[in-house]
Amino acid sequence: MRRGEVRIVHSRVSGRDRYALIIGNDALNESETAATVLTAPIDTEGIAAETLVTVRIALPLAGIVRLDNIGSVRKERIGKLAGRADTDAMEAIGIALRAALDL
Repeated sequence: MRRGEVRIVHSRVSGRDRYALIIGNDALNESETAATVLTAPIDTEGIAAETLVTVRIALPLAGIVRLDNIGSVRKERIGKLAGRADTDAMEAIGIALRAALDL
């Protein structure tokens, strides 16, 4: 798993799958000692309002990346690769992350 990948995440609670963007550091994502990966959910249904801490993406799927709802997900719940966010989207995500975390 690498930063910028859009992956399917399996929910233990609802049993549903959803899309999420991997936002964590590549070294930690690939480390065998780290059990979790930092992700941001992607709203593909148009429910989330666009704010200072959301980023609209078109590829690999259309949706809104919600940097107001980042979370740590166990690696075994991370599923199939849907694609990668492009460079411009990842730059906007970096800006939104800094805003969300007040960095």
